[in-house]
Order: sequence, then C-alpha cells, then structure tokens
Amino acid sequence: MEQDSPWAPDRRAFLKNSGVGTSVLALGPLLAGSAGEAAAAAGKFDFETPLNRLGTDSVHWDQPLRDEKMTKIVAGMGVADMDFRCAPAITEALQKRVAFPNWGYNMIDGDLFMGTAGNTPFVKGIIDWNKRRYGINIDPKLVGISAGVIPGIISALQAFAPKGSKVLMVTPSYVGFYAAIGITKTVPEESPMKLVNGRYEIDWADFERRMTPDVKVSILCNPHNPAGRAWTREELTRYGQLCKKHNIIVLSDEIHCDFISKGHKYVPFASLDKDLVDNSITFKSGSKSFSLAAMKCAWFFTTNPEMYKEVSFWNRADLSTLGMIAEQAAYSGGEA
Repeated sequence: MEQDSPWAPDRRAFLKNSGVGTSVLALGPLLAGSAGEAAAAAGKFDFETPLNRLGTDSVHWDQPLRDEKMTKIVAGMGVADMDFRCAPAITEALQKRVAFPNWGYNMIDGDLFMGTAGNTPFVKGIIDWNKRRYGINIDPKLVGISAGVIPGIISALQAFAPKGSKVLMVTPSYVGFYAAIGITKTVPEESPMKLVNGRYEIDWADFERRMTPDVKVSILCNPHNPAGRAWTREELTRYGQLCKKHNIIVLSDEIHCDFISKGHKYVPFASLDKDLVDNSITFKSGSKSFSLAAMKCAWFFTTNPEMYKEVSFWNRADLSTLGMIAEQAAYSGGEA
C-alpha cells in the first residue's frame, strides 16, 4: 500500500472514481470539522468526504504504516471499517450519555453477564428493525446479546460441537470462523464452492458427502463473505434441508445483510419453513452496517427455546454501555 507500489495508480484511480479522493494521503492528526470535511456536504449526509484518520491509532490506517514501516499510504484495506462520519443519531446518543458522568452497569433486563436480553428498548430496536426491513418476527425472550458475532458463534460451538467434532462450511469462507473453530478445538470441514459463469455456487454433492456423523454444526454466511453471494430462498432451503436430514445445526452469520447490491435480495434464514428455522440460530449486528465493530455489541436469536437455553449458558456478554447505546441509536435513528 505504499505510494510507490506498482498498484498505487490503480488504487488512486479507484479512490478518485469512488469519490474518496486523495486528501486522505496526508499524514497528520484527525481534524474534526475542518473546512475540507465540511465543503462536500452535498446532501443530508456527507458520503463524499472521508475523515483523515491518520494519527488516531487507527488499525485501518496507522497500523500498516507502523507494522510495514511505511512512510506513505494510499488506502487502508486491512480491516472492515469506514472512513466516513458515523450516523448523526449515533453520535448524538453517545454525546448525551457521556454527559452523564457515571459508568455503572447498564441493565439488559435479564442475566447481565449471560446476555439473556428480555424485552427492553434495546431489544425492541432490534426486533423492529428486522420486522420492518425483512419481515422477520423475533421473540424477545429468544434474543441473546454478545460482544460480537464471532463470540456468539463460539458460544454456539461450545454448546453443540464437542471438541474434535467437525464444523461444516462452504469455502472460501471468512477467516473469523476459523478462529472460532480453533478456540473451541473443533475441526473445519470445508466444501469448496464451484465458480460457475463468474458466480460462486455450492457443490451440493460434495456438501452432502461431507455430512458425516462427526459433523455437528454448519456455519452459514448469508450473504457470503468473501464470495459476495446473496443466497436465494431455494439455495437456503436446500442447505437447511440437508442439515436437518443429517442432524446438523445451522449457525447463520447474517452480519452483512444490510448491504445488498441492486438486483439482489437478502433472504433471512429465519424466513424459511419453521422446521428448518427451528434447527438454526441467526447471528447479527449493526457493526458492519453502521461501522460500529469496535463498540463490541452483537446479538443472536432463534425460534428454538432449548437451543437458546444451551447457547445462553455458554454466552458471556462482555458489553460496554456505549456499545449498547450506539447499537440502539443506530437501529432507532440511523436507517436513513
């Protein structure tokens, strides 16, 4: 990512064409509210002017400079967060809370540390968001709060996948799943996808062939990271039916569901037939949609009370007050 890299001109052209520009190249501290930032406020929200995050201990920008001993950087591409301002509703909610100078525990209306959430305004925001945007009806008694989607998946693996058992995935797949598998001392079982006419598809024969008795859980990524597939209802149904047939629980990571390209559609696994949904847990967060990953707040839900009980036993909700406030504000006031 150094400016004298042979790829630098292409990156620069990409940034220019995408509206990011090259003002981000200058080293220096964050200058909140600078004239350059304010100049591009063309509409209600400014998606033209990136914040200069250099000098703010940013993993996105400062870490490559430090670790790779660079003197210049064209684009931060090492981690998934944004270079734009946070949604105003989130910043306003955080500023309001920070103005109250006490940092005691926030009530989740359930077991604080296990993250059994109950019917609070925090959970209501999650339920309303999914009902309004995706038509999903979520039982507030079956919503759990975790520090992230991966910590939630780790809890589910601890509940359902004994050490040494296999976790089935279609690959290539998100590296975080391998971290979760390593932590739980389970084993990845990989079913490589086929590239058909420029699009990744599941190799159904290979997928089922790998459903041996030592496979207890399958991690589904919907939409898929990194292949970018928004799975169809037919594909998800087939996936769910095969897992049900072979007594494999589906853990559906749907963290990217709010980003769907034109002409594509996100189908929630929880919108399938009830017998398939009852054999699944869905994991979500506002962290990708609203660039809140560092706030460490996510959630999961299921329609199966016994499954929820098992995961909740292992779940440890290492949450922060600000993380919960940011997530709640995002869902209640960040849709626009």
